[in-house]
Amino acid sequence: MDTYVVIRIYDSDKSEAQKQKIIERVAREMSKIEQLTTLYGRESDVARINREAGRGIVAVDSITYSILALALDTAAKTGGTFDVTIGPLMLLWGFGSDSSFQVPQKQDIQKCVEHVNYRDIILHPKGVQLTDSLAGIDLGGIAKGYAVDRAITMLKRAGVTDAQVDAGGDLRTIAGPLTAGKRNVWVRHPRKKDGFWGRFPMDAGAVATSGDYERYFEENGVRYHHILDPTTGFPATKCTSVTIKGENTALCDALSTAVFILGPEKGLELVERLENVECIILYQKSDRLQSVMSQGLKDIFEKAPR
Repeated sequence: MDTYVVIRIYDSDKSEAQKQKIIERVAREMSKIEQLTTLYGRESDVARINREAGRGIVAVDSITYSILALALDTAAKTGGTFDVTIGPLMLLWGFGSDSSFQVPQKQDIQKCVEHVNYRDIILHPKGVQLTDSLAGIDLGGIAKGYAVDRAITMLKRAGVTDAQVDAGGDLRTIAGPLTAGKRNVWVRHPRKKDGFWGRFPMDAGAVATSGDYERYFEENGVRYHHILDPTTGFPATKCTSVTIKGENTALCDALSTAVFILGPEKGLELVERLENVECIILYQKSDRLQSVMSQGLKDIFEKAPR
């Protein structure tokens, strides 16, 4: 998934060997999800769907099917701002692939934008169909969060009551007697390396962050990051960082992308309409970093000293 994964188990009843076996099973499951959903492996479900674009139905693993169902639901909730048919655009810019980053020609970007439409993904009882022959799926904005959710489900089934799974900032936790009341989630400062904007307490829940500082390149003094606006084909410019707190990581993962693209005003409006979802949005205004946050975070968020 082009990032680190950290699985932590807090359990005084299990031996180190037992905990290690549980972690290894979880890691294998997360690796399986990556292999199914990667845009760049020729035998992944996503690669096969993309190769068959404009043709027939492709049989896929139940995991891939579930991720796509959640992606389509989130696309509808966000008015298409989150759209997984952005695959050709990601490849055009070089993000996540082995090729070098590049600013594409505007006409090439526009050609790709014309084929970004989540409605071209049809879920059938026996598989998935991508109806536009020039479209392509990229699940990079949701599969990582889904993998974290799957990991937590497996840990619970193994009898683990206190744990934390972190995949490149996509985080989910469960808390029992060992960790309840002891955990804070820190929000990274997007312009200070190893710095933080602030923190909030969280026993059990999910968090995902999208920022312009992780995957980017600079050309002629301009920063180009990987969070592409599906309506323009260019990197979104209204935010610098968006952190979403919710009940499951896959939804938080997708919503952090959508809110980043929408910007502080429309993004906050979207979050406030959704149940059990909170956010903190960082953005530049008059060369200064500003923040807005949803009502549910205002009373518990603690800003870091400036």
